[in-house]
Amino acid sequence: MTLDFTVEGITCAGCATDIETVLGNMDGVLKADVDYAENIVHVEYDPVEVQEEKIILALRGLGLEVRQKNTGG
Repeated sequence: MTLDFTVEGITCAGCATDIETVLGNMDGVLKADVDYAENIVHVEYDPVEVQEEKIILALRGLGLEVRQKNTGG
């Protein structure tokens, strides 16, 4: 499953790397990509291993404000 989050608080490439590292280290997250210029976080994950809410909490824990999400299969 995939999620695309529109977030506020990504200010540089270093922030993007931190987000990718934190999400990538979560059990069940297969891939995390950040486009900091567009404020988009793209996450591929296994919903059996990790729930969407846990991903959102991890983003908030990094000081990001999640504005919108789009889901995919």
